[in-house]
Amino acid sequence: MSRYAKNTKVESRKSVEDIEKELSRFGATGFMYARKENRAAIAFEYDKRSIRMNLPLPGKDEYQFKYTLTGQETVPNIQTKKWKQAIKQKWRALLLLVKAKLVGVEDGISTFETEFLPYLVTENGKTIAEEIVPNLDKIGSQNIMRFLPNPQTD
Repeated sequence: MSRYAKNTKVESRKSVEDIEKELSRFGATGFMYARKENRAAIAFEYDKRSIRMNLPLPGKDEYQFKYTLTGQETVPNIQTKKWKQAIKQKWRALLLLVKAKLVGVEDGISTFETEFLPYLVTENGKTIAEEIVPNLDKIGSQNIMRFLPNPQTD
């Protein structure tokens, strides 16, 4: 399967603007964007809830940028070009994710809370996902499974 928007010409800054536009249209406020080294994030407020979506970015020194498929080292300007392209692709993919979630909410397929629950920021500054995902093994699937409806009895 090919990566979504792997050949996009859209600059990262434009993707950030498009994300903000989609969220604003939906009624979100207080949009923020941050980037440092190999990570980025968007944050916004909706209905008095703080949301943060982290975006891991590839490092410039990753193998995929430094070497060809045959293992030969690429020249520095090609490495930089491939790295920048990968970052553009990540931002377009985040835009797609945000749009899909908002469409699902607008069409009544889901709720805002359900779609953005993992990204809700807790009082300690971590998202719900950052709190729960590291503890999934402790929670265990049996505890989760008992809450799912049983089609044979329901």
